Amino acid sequence: MEPDAPEAQDRYELLSRQVADLRARIERLEASAAGTAPLPLVSPLVSPGHRGPVAAFNISNLTLAGRTLLAWGGAYLLRALTDGGMLSARLGAAVGLLYAAAFLVLAHRAACTGARQSALFHGIASTTIAFPLIWETTASLHFLAPAAGALALLAFSIACLWVAWRHDLAILGWTSTLAAIATAFALLIQTGRPAPIVAALFGLGVATELLAFDDRWRGLRWPGAAALDLALLLLANVAVHPDSRPEGYALPPLGAVIAAELFLPVLYLSSVAARTLVRKRLVASFGILQGSVSLIVGLGGAARVLEFHGSSIAAVGALALALSGAAYAVAFVFSSWHEGRNRNYHFYASVGLALALPGAAVALQSGALAPVWIAFGLLAVAVGSRRRQLTLEVHGVVYLLAASFASGLLGVAASGLWRSTSDGRNALGPAVIVCSLAAFASYALLATGAQRRQRSNAERAAAGVSAALVLFVLAGLSSLALARILGRGHAAPDEGFLAAARTGTLAAVAVLAAATSRGLRLPELGWLVYPILAGGGLKLVLEDLPHGRPATLFLSLAFYGAALILAPRLLGSQKR
Repeated sequence: MEPDAPEAQDRYELLSRQVADLRARIERLEASAAGTAPLPLVSPLVSPGHRGPVAAFNISNLTLAGRTLLAWGGAYLLRALTDGGMLSARLGAAVGLLYAAAFLVLAHRAACTGARQSALFHGIASTTIAFPLIWETTASLHFLAPAAGALALLAFSIACLWVAWRHDLAILGWTSTLAAIATAFALLIQTGRPAPIVAALFGLGVATELLAFDDRWRGLRWPGAAALDLALLLLANVAVHPDSRPEGYALPPLGAVIAAELFLPVLYLSSVAARTLVRKRLVASFGILQGSVSLIVGLGGAARVLEFHGSSIAAVGALALALSGAAYAVAFVFSSWHEGRNRNYHFYASVGLALALPGAAVALQSGALAPVWIAFGLLAVAVGSRRRQLTLEVHGVVYLLAASFASGLLGVAASGLWRSTSDGRNALGPAVIVCSLAAFASYALLATGAQRRQRSNAERAAAGVSAALVLFVLAGLSSLALARILGRGHAAPDEGFLAAARTGTLAAVAVLAAATSRGLRLPELGWLVYPILAGGGLKLVLEDLPHGRPATLFLSLAFYGAALILAPRLLGSQKR
């Protein structure tokens, strides 16, 4: 019986497709034999329009994996020849390193011809042979001195990163960097010679920062920076705990330890500055986090080591002040840029503030702190108010608060508002007077700027902190002056009368703040009226009532009652 025509036609078409597929496979085999194309493994029973899971697998990967196994086998053969005495130990180690370097050269050559997959396998073979060999010949077999092992580690790491950067082999870059970090920490623990290992980690950190500057694998900076931070923490900890050092552990000279600690913030802050200034990039989360960590680890570690060994830490403070000045200078560069660069401005300004406060405290004598911070505060408030830079205004207020604490102004004002054993005769020194004048001048600058323009809520909040300092100082020093006047000619002033005088001072300050807030349109003064009244009421209960007499209680209650009547009315008239 003759077959049905449509069925015969379908069989003919299927046979034609199979013959065409076989012909294509033969052509690919011939091309592969000639070295011009890879050979994919495709089932002949799968049509060209349909690719199953088998088609996604490339048989060349098996070839490259087998070649990598042969490379490892060659490394073990060298090890066997060395263990058998056919090669001397040092010669075997040298040949092994050259053997690993040869595969890195092959990786470079393969990538130059466009065989990126082959280059990657060559690079991984080189990495997995070299770094374990460096560790074993340095820490276990002691064929290489720690300095030589660290140099070999750094050289091989840089070579791998160069090949990875040159041919954009990200996997090779990550693999070699992580292997180098693991090997470095193994050597750091086992050799007892931290100096060359830390130097190698610094070199690796510089290399990863250069790659990030070129916008290559910016994430590679994270493990490099973390390894360096941890290594320096361990170095500082060993330097200040000599009893915890293992036997035979050779701590580097004190100068080398301090130099390593101080170089950490210089390295990473310089890297952030290069990216933001030269490449015109926004500061990234890595720069913010690692910049802060490097300051804490580096400057803090150096100060800790110096203090433990009885040396002066003024140099650390001087470096902090120098970095602070540089950070503020860079911040001014970004202050004139467009709105999108505000993140950079705030970052550098914050670094400047964070370095200036502890830097001055460490570098300067206690008597010089208050004048320096007063100068910083007035300068920051003046420039910030003139240029309408809220960040500088806030920094100026912070500096003046620090100066008030360092000069003793806050303590003197507090003693004036609360009964104390001292009447403050010897408290009003030059530093207190100058600092109080600076506090008034800074708020005058902020208030003058407020009258010239419409201020934001954040600017008003900064001015509110400055106003709170001014009112606190005004109330405290006024109470102290009254106590001195009332106590003149008396061996022991009447406590009840002094308490009434302090309450009267607080009441007067509350009314003055309410009236000034209305007259000069300074709402931050109005915000402070009710807190002052609340503080006066608490003082009335805790001091005036227990220590007062009927006559002094009359004065206290009269003063406080008048303030409760007048201050809200003044604020209310302002609202109307």
